[in-house]
Amino acid sequence: MPKIPFHRRIFPLIIIIIFFVVAPILLFYTAGYRWNPKKGQVERNGTVIFDSTPTGADISIDGRSIGQKTPITIQDVTPGLHSFSLSKDGYYGWEKSLDVYPEKVTFINGIWLWKKAGSALLYPSDAVYQALSPDGSKLLLASASPTQTVIYGLNGAIVTSLAFAEEYKPTNDLIWSDNSRYILSGDSGNDSQNWIIDAYGTNAPMKLLPGDYRWSGTDLVGNDGKTQSVLHTSDYSLARNPLTENLVDSIPTAEIRHASGTNDLVYVSLDQPKRGLVLPEGDWRIDSVSKDRAILRDDHRWLSLDFNKTVPEYHSADSDRLRPITIKKQTSYLLINGTELSVWDPSSEPELIQRQSEKIVDAAWHREGTDIFFATEHAVFALGLDARDRRLITQLDTFDQVRGLAVDGQRLLILGDKGSESGVWSLDVE
Repeated sequence: MPKIPFHRRIFPLIIIIIFFVVAPILLFYTAGYRWNPKKGQVERNGTVIFDSTPTGADISIDGRSIGQKTPITIQDVTPGLHSFSLSKDGYYGWEKSLDVYPEKVTFINGIWLWKKAGSALLYPSDAVYQALSPDGSKLLLASASPTQTVIYGLNGAIVTSLAFAEEYKPTNDLIWSDNSRYILSGDSGNDSQNWIIDAYGTNAPMKLLPGDYRWSGTDLVGNDGKTQSVLHTSDYSLARNPLTENLVDSIPTAEIRHASGTNDLVYVSLDQPKRGLVLPEGDWRIDSVSKDRAILRDDHRWLSLDFNKTVPEYHSADSDRLRPITIKKQTSYLLINGTELSVWDPSSEPELIQRQSEKIVDAAWHREGTDIFFATEHAVFALGLDARDRRLITQLDTFDQVRGLAVDGQRLLILGDKGSESGVWSLDVE
């Protein structure tokens, strides 16, 4: 029998060896394992989920386009720190450096790319303050003219032009009723000038007695420390009731009282009248009450009171103005305080998110609560709340002077001056 050549005898053995070497490598590769040269070890890759508004944004990783667009899930990204960027023609880009972890998902979703668009003058006006109604249908412009304020419908028509019986001094405290019909204009304190304004002009603007005012449904409740007034907007009737001994403030569901024989203030929920909660030092009044929480106010000081816990929790904040937003039945507040912006979850202390060298004139939430728009005296910005790597700030436009900012759906309404023109400017951001 002839002898089989050596190379023919060794070839099957080589094939078997290659199979047992390569097969595990292929198996591990298809399972997402890769050699990490930085760590000198084999690791399973991570997954990155990309999504943006608008969709169709180009994706780059470490400065190189991957030829894919949002939305997409990529499952074989090497663990470690990577630079990710999203870009789309006509929009400002997004870029961050984020860690990818083995066998874990890194989320790059909920990203808003803001449109590159210049502002257009919507309403010429010499107004000094503006306030958008809760339903987004009307915009109040408080004029520098001593006796006139204009309500604009956002369909482009003037709803009404209001004449005041005496000099009206507008302030930045312009608070709409929940039904978008009435506006409380003024500021707190016994020396303040307060007005109620009917957006439809059915009732003439009415000057209110001095005191602290708040909305309770469609009723306006005032307190001057001695008397509580209730103005019923249904018929403009006014009821005035002296505050009884020790009573400081009240609504149908709660009261603030002086503790007997002391100057301490006590909050009492009327469904638990025997359980009084002593408040921190301050001249507190009730701002709002929900099922689980009360928000109290003392001028520019705010107090969140969780009265359903076994041990009540207090959380405080300082702010010139509050901007609330409710997402999935949870309300958070945007605090504007000079050169600082903070976000306040009433179940905890405020979180500082932005500090500027220039005063912050106004700020407003994006409707999804993921971003904030704010204005300094000369520019308007978008600020992302995602704190990974850093919070991204995008300058959207510049002005000679900015006096107010509001969000109306997919556009910003900016009260200010640009060149020789003054009024409300519309800036499309989506």
